[in-house]
Amino acid sequence: AEAATGWAGLAEGIAWVHAHTKVAQWDANDAVKQTWRAEMALHSPLTGDELMDGAVDVAWFRRIHEQLGPKRWAVLSEAAKYASAGTGHTRARLFADALCGEASEKDLVHRIDRQRQQDAVRALGLLPLPAKGRDAAVLRRYEVLQEFVRGSRAFGAQRRASEKRAFEIGLANLARTAGYADPIRLQWAMEARAVADLADGPIAATVKDVTMSLGVDAWGEVETTVTQAGKPLKDLPAALRKRPEFVELRERKAELKRQAARIRASLETLMVRGDAIRGRELPELLRHPLLAPVLR
Repeated sequence: AEAATGWAGLAEGIAWVHAHTKVAQWDANDAVKQTWRAEMALHSPLTGDELMDGAVDVAWFRRIHEQLGPKRWAVLSEAAKYASAGTGHTRARLFADALCGEASEKDLVHRIDRQRQQDAVRALGLLPLPAKGRDAAVLRRYEVLQEFVRGSRAFGAQRRASEKRAFEIGLANLARTAGYADPIRLQWAMEARAVADLADGPIAATVKDVTMSLGVDAWGEVETTVTQAGKPLKDLPAALRKRPEFVELRERKAELKRQAARIRASLETLMVRGDAIRGRELPELLRHPLLAPVLR
């Protein structure tokens, strides 16, 4: 068909669609799966299991899209429904639309928040970043992904595992799109922005003569202290606990504890993998209020 049409890249484009329509629950016999795995191995460094988990070969897509051009790709995308049984083709089309910037961030976030669509989680990290407000967009999308994986705790073990895998792929996609070496570096950078106001010391709120301070101790633990007229208290007076200033600080403390847990887990992952932290990275990392204590 490629030779007859003269569409350079058509055959490889069809292969890309076939590579991204299969899911972990694909109902096919072993012989069919082995043939598919062998064919995909000719095109992509991603394994068959990774592709079925929803990993996306971005470099492969960009190469094909450049060859075919937007108009021919649109024709191929329309025909994607013939590449799989059921609705598997919608995954490939969603990933391609995201990579081309044709998917809406607002729509993807809606699918993630309201419907917990795992392919939308994977696709969010593939969206091109705007030239204006780039850093804010990366942080916004990162927070959506973190909230998604946090919400998976409400479900059973099997669903938690599948949602965690979708989150990992979405985070890796976002890291690649934003130009970070790996998801861990992205995570540290995003967490640093979220706690930038703590870099110079604790933050505090005062109502009447009662002050609550929020900070990070020498071990990286998030702590609050309460004083009244300069004297320490064990807790806030009951009459002031619902004051917005103090409620906001308590909510911030809860979020910081979640961030600290994520940072410890990411640092352990880095150690287990044996990844190197380069000397030129250290000054920046040591400015991170939550990472610096555990990194030391």
